[in-house]
Amino acid sequence: KEAFEEGKENYGTRQIKTSLAGKGIIMSRRKISRLMKELCLVSAYGILKYTNTGTKSARTQKAAVSNLLGRNFSGWSKKEGIVSDNAVAESFYKTVKKEFVRNREFPSLENLRLLFGDWVHWYNNIRFHSANGNNSPVTYRLENTMAPLKKVA
Repeated sequence: KEAFEEGKENYGTRQIKTSLAGKGIIMSRRKISRLMKELCLVSAYGILKYTNTGTKSARTQKAAVSNLLGRNFSGWSKKEGIVSDNAVAESFYKTVKKEFVRNREFPSLENLRLLFGDWVHWYNNIRFHSANGNNSPVTYRLENTMAPLKKVA
């Protein structure tokens, strides 16, 4: 329960297992899952939402959209070498909605700013990211992008 709360009620069995292992506690995901059910702990990612399997893929939809105004959106970006890819931003916004905004009310803009700043600090410095080998972005960057110092004669 403590590991679940440290994960701001977003961690599932994999991340809880990683958190516990960091504290020297070895436990199977099956046992963690059973304990989560007993304690009524549900990760934000464990809540299934309705999905419509009959919709076209985003790629198909994008190809089907016509340029009604005949505008050239690629001219300036070809000249400046900019590639349009919103996947990272869209993924982050999805995470913000699921992990931060979900089931919360903010009494004021100042309260929202304070809580969001706290959440961003947690997201960057503490939260496990499976794409980073279960390290926080800050830890991953420090361990993987800092070149070792060379001795200068």
